[in-house]
Amino acid sequence: MPHPLVSVIIPTFNRESTIVASVKSVHQQTFNDLEIIVVDDGSRDDTKRLLQNLALPGLRYILHDVNKGANAARNTGIEAAKGKFVAFQDSDDIWHREKLAKQIQACLEHNSEVAFCAFNRTKDGKSIVIPKLSYNIFPGCRNMHPALLRGSFISCQTLLVTKAALTEVGKFDTDIPRLQDWELCLRLSKRLPFAFLDEVLVEVELGEDGITAGTTSYAKAANLILNKHADDFEKDRIAASILCINVAIDALRRNQYLNFLRFALKAVLWGKLGTLKSMLILIKRR
Repeated sequence: MPHPLVSVIIPTFNRESTIVASVKSVHQQTFNDLEIIVVDDGSRDDTKRLLQNLALPGLRYILHDVNKGANAARNTGIEAAKGKFVAFQDSDDIWHREKLAKQIQACLEHNSEVAFCAFNRTKDGKSIVIPKLSYNIFPGCRNMHPALLRGSFISCQTLLVTKAALTEVGKFDTDIPRLQDWELCLRLSKRLPFAFLDEVLVEVELGEDGITAGTTSYAKAANLILNKHADDFEKDRIAASILCINVAIDALRRNQYLNFLRFALKAVLWGKLGTLKSMLILIKRR
């Protein structure tokens, strides 16, 4: 049986130092039925020339005249994709060579439209495997929505999903400044089971200058998601409380005391008597 075509979308912005390695990590996949779509989100560096010099078959380059943000860049790639499945890479992260092959196999075995894998997240020289064991995410194909509502454990770079499913749920929400992959997965998981490979197949390097970096963000994103998915959070108020506690902690670390107070209060209003349980869940995950 022939494999389905996979469109790999790589958004990038002024990442000439890492874009070539990222593209090569996709091109060197053991799975060969793929196209690579680099969406250059208005770069002013040497990205275009470096990609042209690669001269790789199946590599497509799309340039935004102005910087629109990572969400818009990924959506441009989705619209241009020719594959049945879509995968996402970032311009400063690396895939293991068997990543796509193993995910496609999982989708075929489970007749699933969505698959994700574990990843190694590195920041300031310290690495940790996600999902953490404390999230209790087990291999196989199942409804991930209840677990996802209580916190994100899927990075965009680990996701493989059909273009049809992405089109149905509405692609990435360009109004949300952070947590976009989590919010997209919440919409997908309400409709579809996810296949999980409990194997590290992606290396994610967190930095302050990446395409998703920004300081505006966490509180605004949390409010938008709480409103957009209000019906789901009403059914699991502990999940809402967990999100609010996370935002409050982040605000305190950044000395944003007004946001800390706002979200600490929101955590209690959502969680009520379950707020302590929300805190214990987060402590267990540390």
